[in-house]
Amino acid sequence: MTTEKTVFSSKADWLLENSNRAQRIFSNYDGNDLSSEEINYFSDTCKTLAVSLVSILEPAGAFLGPVVDVVWTAVMEAQAVQEELEEKKSFIQAIIDIVDDKVNIYDNSTLQAVFKACQISVHNLSTDLKILANKKKENPPISDTVLQVYQENVRTSFQIAMLKIEESTYLSSKEGHEIEELPMYALFAFGHLSLLRDVSIHGLSWGLPQETIDIKYKNRFPKFLKSYTDHCVKWYHAGSEKIGALSYMSDALKHNKINQFRNIMITQVFDLLHVLSYMDPVEHPIAVISDRVRFLYSDLNGHPINPNVRDTSSEAYFTTPLDVIDKIIYDNNSDQYRNSVLKKVVLSKSSGMPNYFTSVQNYVVNGQGVESIIYTKGQVNETQQAFNFEGTIQGMDSNSFIYPATIKFDKAGSWSCDQPLAVGNHDAPWFLEGHKISLLFSLGVNKNSSVNNGAGVLDSLVAQFEPVENFPQNVVYKQKMTAIDAQKFSEKDWVQGNLVHSFVFPGFHAVSVVPTKTLTYTLQFEGKKNFIVGLRVGYNSPKSMYTVKLFDDKDTLLDTLKIADQKSSDKLKNYWFDTARLNSKNSKLKFKLAKESIGNLTIVAILFKPANAN
Repeated sequence: MTTEKTVFSSKADWLLENSNRAQRIFSNYDGNDLSSEEINYFSDTCKTLAVSLVSILEPAGAFLGPVVDVVWTAVMEAQAVQEELEEKKSFIQAIIDIVDDKVNIYDNSTLQAVFKACQISVHNLSTDLKILANKKKENPPISDTVLQVYQENVRTSFQIAMLKIEESTYLSSKEGHEIEELPMYALFAFGHLSLLRDVSIHGLSWGLPQETIDIKYKNRFPKFLKSYTDHCVKWYHAGSEKIGALSYMSDALKHNKINQFRNIMITQVFDLLHVLSYMDPVEHPIAVISDRVRFLYSDLNGHPINPNVRDTSSEAYFTTPLDVIDKIIYDNNSDQYRNSVLKKVVLSKSSGMPNYFTSVQNYVVNGQGVESIIYTKGQVNETQQAFNFEGTIQGMDSNSFIYPATIKFDKAGSWSCDQPLAVGNHDAPWFLEGHKISLLFSLGVNKNSSVNNGAGVLDSLVAQFEPVENFPQNVVYKQKMTAIDAQKFSEKDWVQGNLVHSFVFPGFHAVSVVPTKTLTYTLQFEGKKNFIVGLRVGYNSPKSMYTVKLFDDKDTLLDTLKIADQKSSDKLKNYWFDTARLNSKNSKLKFKLAKESIGNLTIVAILFKPANAN
């Protein structure tokens, strides 16, 4: 297990601590080398993508300086550059191992050279930007002729950096190695689009004509974003299918391999794409603060039984196909955001010898402080053990043979069953940087007659993880655009089915609303500013037409939004209500899809921007 870290009980606590740390680094960034603590902090932030902070604190000057500089480890310290390379190499090797790519011998020396070249070019651009910024502050002011010299230096450095990074996206997608190179590809794509955003917003101050900025950079952002996204999604699915086709292992082991691959891809690839989806300089000229509402999972601790087989003594009962495992997890709604914080997990076990875990219960508290049990599996017995999750539990150890035998949480204790573990027992330590455990669940209940007299034992235990910055509170920030994930509703007036799984990227879902139904969101406004509200929606079909009515908590109609003429090229698009101006008085908002709407509306996020913003 790792060393104990700071824990948080609310969104406010997390933001206060981390925004203070980030503000010290961003706002006071003067071009000097960053300290080791600062490098490590932002290395973790960018890798686990606590993106809220990157977006919150985008400085008024160049976005590139403090953010891309850190992403590319542009501190000109050989050790730091080497550590970044070694980590990416380790992810590449992990992916090769997971997808069982034993045929092609991979040589990453080319990518190492490309990475270092990009790092140097970005560092040079960052240096020229800082010099230009300092020259503009001189008193008496420098002449226009001298200013143009420094602007030319920036433009030249920018062109070199842009060329290096854009080339790198091609070099990190070599034929036959597209799957394992995805983390590097995504990092280069992130760097390229960060430069596009930066020149689109600040290019005028570098001496570039607005027409050049619009044609060569700003208007090309969506095309590049789509190309990078399509590439990553395509090869992610190819990797998953390659693992699923392995013939020499059980489907339970295949599930674990696919899950490990998924965890790497979400944290190293799709978290980056999530940030980029809110960086289009046309749709989002001001920085966007967005939550990452998506989940990662531990391996199966135990062995899932096949619920479709009645004979509990048959081999088929213990041979669960991969698609059945996936369906069990899907049907349990384990990927459904519950708008709550995990407070306690209670396990119970049988009283005989040997004994086994027989049930798992999760106690959660929602944003209004109401506690409830959201997940119970198996028979609850008198012998119980409660694990307190008041603080953020970031990791666990588990041990099993066929059935879960031991569970141990960091900072929450452990509990073991008194059963002999035969040779071949499985140890599964799980700690995911920047994440907390949000659910512990079992896939099924094994009722084989040789165990616990057939009364049933948990066949497996799985831990679900979510980003540490996720809390039920929906905070609307006063100086930036806020994107509240559509899954973070506090109420909906229908029961079954609402998720559109992996609509945006693998792991990132949307919410589907049918005509006459309503989603309600509870809000906390920062400050007393007025905000414009909007919806980020997904494309359904060209024939779809929607009318969305906006109500306050007293069911007073505030505004009406018409959405029509969607284009298939607009996978995601923002639509804004015209007249409603919201503030701290609007603690609840209700979005109702009117009955005259044609088709279901796919909502990705609820948007807020200051009324005086661009």
